[in-house]
Amino acid sequence: EAASAEIANERWTLGPATGELVDAAGAAADGAYVLMLRPRPDAPPLALFALHPRPAPGADALVETCVRHGVRVEVLTGSASPAIERLTRRAGVDLVVASSAAEHVRVLQTDGARVAVVSDGAHAAEAFDASDLAIGRTSGRRGLFLARADVLAPALEAVAATVEAGALRDAAVRNSTLCAAAGNAAGAAWGLRALPTVQQATRPVSVAALAAMGTAFAQLRGGRRPRAVAERLIDP
Repeated sequence: EAASAEIANERWTLGPATGELVDAAGAAADGAYVLMLRPRPDAPPLALFALHPRPAPGADALVETCVRHGVRVEVLTGSASPAIERLTRRAGVDLVVASSAAEHVRVLQTDGARVAVVSDGAHAAEAFDASDLAIGRTSGRRGLFLARADVLAPALEAVAATVEAGALRDAAVRNSTLCAAAGNAAGAAWGLRALPTVQQATRPVSVAALAAMGTAFAQLRGGRRPRAVAERLIDP
């Protein structure tokens, strides 16, 4: 829809570009949302404005973290609009049109996926309930978050940190299990080839346990991210 205002006894309108202007200006603006300004509804346009949808702060960090760890990112919407299509294309994520977010989550889970849902409103309560991990996007400055969530994140950087922590935890569990399996295999092979004493037989297990703890420590140590003073003063 076009917006209008009366300036100097003339009705100026600002609305979406139409006709050949869309192709010409759209190509020049690299897919931007193009608006045109007219002094009257029937007058030729005096100016064109190219609006580039901009992802929220932290979106690049979240997408980069998810891509690095093999996590697919989808943006769910009830109906696709040109603005959200440009926005998701610019952010590098998939756009999914679904009438029910909760039903889409269940479909993904049926295919064997573990699904995390991120939302900043209580309208996602049903999807939160169906998901494996519910992340509420809230700073805590506007009161309580009205939907039940597993984690509250003040910014998308915090969501990226949650994904990073989960990936590191999985890596620590995998590497520790491999160390334990290797120790057990070494102990079994030694026992078949020789007759070690009880004290000697515990050495592979002890080495494997130390290696498992060491790899877990290497994977999980650190993880602190700098926070602004305002974020430290608020407990969401």
